[in-house]
Amino acid sequence: MHAKTLKGTQAMRNRLSLMNSKKFQRKSYRESFLKRNIVSALSHQIKINRISRGLSQKDLADKVGTKQSVISRYEDPAYGKLSISTLIQIANALDIGLEVKFTPFSRLIGEVNSWSPEKAMVPSFENERKIIVKNNQQNVTKLNKSHYSSSSKQKFTQKSEHYIVSSGDYSSGIYSQLRN
Repeated sequence: MHAKTLKGTQAMRNRLSLMNSKKFQRKSYRESFLKRNIVSALSHQIKINRISRGLSQKDLADKVGTKQSVISRYEDPAYGKLSISTLIQIANALDIGLEVKFTPFSRLIGEVNSWSPEKAMVPSFENERKIIVKNNQQNVTKLNKSHYSSSSKQKFTQKSEHYIVSSGDYSSGIYSQLRN
């Protein structure tokens, strides 16, 4: 078996083990797990994306149309009162998309187990567009005038401002700033 297959199999076993645990069988625990992990991930993601853009809390507050103290609360994992309307305002201020959807617990567990600051980084629309354009310029093979396809054999890694794109993942060196 390939290392990637083994890793995926182990991750699935870990999810199944947690889902079969006594604590996860309790609905109250699942409700707590859901709230705790969503709130924590969102608050950290707001902070990571604010810092990666070189914005202070005051700068983001100005873009959102609120006060610095409010942004500070949004970045606090213990706060937990972010509305969808607020998240949309923050997404607009950072020029990023927002995805809110229902999901199976197994997928949520997988996301929680694989969360990292690098995965929380989201490039702005303009930075993402530049990355995609550059990627296409370097990796597209022209088959004929009307048909293009990407070469799956090439691995692409391109630095663009704060972001690094490698096989579709966005990440940054900002994590070291957050740990210190």
